[in-house]
Amino acid sequence: MLDCFSGYHQIFMKKSDEEKITFTTPFSTYCYVRMPEGLRNAGCTFNRTIATVLDTQLDRNIADLRETFANLRKHGLKLNPEKCVFGVRRGKLLGCMITERGIEANPVKIEAIRRMRPPSTKKEVQKLTGRLASLNRFISRYAEKSLAFFKVLKGT
Repeated sequence: MLDCFSGYHQIFMKKSDEEKITFTTPFSTYCYVRMPEGLRNAGCTFNRTIATVLDTQLDRNIADLRETFANLRKHGLKLNPEKCVFGVRRGKLLGCMITERGIEANPVKIEAIRRMRPPSTKKEVQKLTGRLASLNRFISRYAEKSLAFFKVLKGT
């Protein structure tokens, strides 16, 4: 498992797109030259970048780490050595479990929700929705199922 160090921030924005992601401070107006986290489709853009970088290695067994490192180096991507592990069958990455079957929900997060007592205050509903949001990709029709919680938070 390899983890890029500040992955999104290693990807340069297109010059023509820089003006679209400007922000203003009391001192001046600035624009990002590298992709900020939280930008819509940032995840897809990062995924496409990695797919381009490792294009010749995809859909086959990556037997030679030198090739992987050379491709990352060629495209200027840096890894975070504290988050890279080798020879494991599963591991945690970005709050999810990565296994031979693919991306799965983190059992620690599931257990944290199971241990919660039913919410009785607005603050407890906020805690619950925050924990559920971290697992929303694994819950079918998440928005529909969470609607009651959001109505409580909105006050309707």
